[in-house]
Amino acid sequence: MNQISYASIHPMIVKAEDRGRTIQVGFQCPVSGKIVESSATVVAQPTMAGNVKNTLQRSLMYQLRSSVFYALRSVFGSGVTGRVVSDVAYGAIPRHNSAQQQQAPSEADRQAAIVEAFKRVAHNFTWDASNNRWVSAETTQASSDPLSEQINRAPLTLRYDQGVMARMIIEIARADGQLAQEERAMLTELIPPELGTLQEIAAKPALNPIELDEASQGPTRETMLLFAWAVALTDEELAQAESQRLAEFAQGLGLGQQQADAVKHKAQEFILSKAMERVSYFGYDDNASREVQGVAQRIGMSPEQAQRTEIRLRKARGLF
Repeated sequence: MNQISYASIHPMIVKAEDRGRTIQVGFQCPVSGKIVESSATVVAQPTMAGNVKNTLQRSLMYQLRSSVFYALRSVFGSGVTGRVVSDVAYGAIPRHNSAQQQQAPSEADRQAAIVEAFKRVAHNFTWDASNNRWVSAETTQASSDPLSEQINRAPLTLRYDQGVMARMIIEIARADGQLAQEERAMLTELIPPELGTLQEIAAKPALNPIELDEASQGPTRETMLLFAWAVALTDEELAQAESQRLAEFAQGLGLGQQQADAVKHKAQEFILSKAMERVSYFGYDDNASREVQGVAQRIGMSPEQAQRTEIRLRKARGLF
């Protein structure tokens, strides 16, 4: 996978404020003018080498899950605003011992932190090869994806539907028994206050068939299931209990098997499209293709389905 360089993102930086060990950065699209903010921890080299390697190599599936949570903003009416997401939300660089903490970081360390901050919000941008620059994904046709298309076609405008959706997402996200700290932070930011706090929603009993059946009729039900599948598929491992619960959601929402399968495929296609964005910043080679196919295998796509989807996505993005 090609690396994101400081030189490539430097023209986009509109602010880089030091707040103790944290640096708050604003990246502005040169086309739309949209500013996306992020942050990272500045750690002195070489003490960060071992741990940061692990941090920068955080599971690709976890990074893809952050893309799903980001898309949820528009479902809950938050809007895709690029608001600051803290180190807690995306996983801060691990702490070091006091001797390491006291070592003053260099300008190179600061630049490395800015690159890390960009990586945390890189799914909001796409590489414009013709002009050798990063631009907001919203300015390109390639930004169209199954989740965005579904939201535009069938948004959740009623409070009840949004509440059901929030409970579905939380049930799936904590299927392994608990919510990770990063997930709690992201969901707390996403869920509108009028739906209740994360703790209040998580304390509710599992959704029953009647509650699901009372959701609005029509394609909004597919929107609900689509996001639930996207969250489940970006887990480190899709447990049998999650698959069973998703089948129960589909049944409770009155979706037939064919509809449910189509929704699952949309979720898989979204994840594959985001994986492709992450591995093709500066071109799409055989190594990038293997990474994408590895993701496809992890999310349960057959070899033929995976290859067909990849080819279709490559054609849409002009990656030959």
